[in-house]
Amino acid sequence: MDELVEFLRARLAEDERAARQATEGPWTAEVSGETGHCVIPSDAQSTREYVARTQLYAAAFDAEHIARHDPARVLREIEAKRRLLNEYTKVATNDVNEVEYAHGWANALGEAVRLLALPYADHPNYRKEWRPDGGQ
Repeated sequence: MDELVEFLRARLAEDERAARQATEGPWTAEVSGETGHCVIPSDAQSTREYVARTQLYAAAFDAEHIARHDPARVLREIEAKRRLLNEYTKVATNDVNEVEYAHGWANALGEAVRLLALPYADHPNYRKEWRPDGGQ
């Protein structure tokens, strides 16, 4: 599990870098006759200041989805995931005889860590055995 935790920390660092380099959120989805369905920063003066623009049939849905996953939200999610990883690391390294429930708590958090890694299953360093179902 140590390698899985390292893998996740590296992916979260990549996600954080990308979020911090993007236009700061929050973002909102707007429709403009000039520019179509746009995702704009909340402090934008016009829809011409968009960070993303969609013009396909489902463009309104795409714009809403993109806006909901703005950098501010991504950074909050990264912080929550890091806190979970820290909690898992703390509990998993405890002597299970020291605290009676530690083993069960570590197992439960370990399963949560495996679930956190699933979005990165397409990454070349992701291992099949990290899947919650044991790679099946």
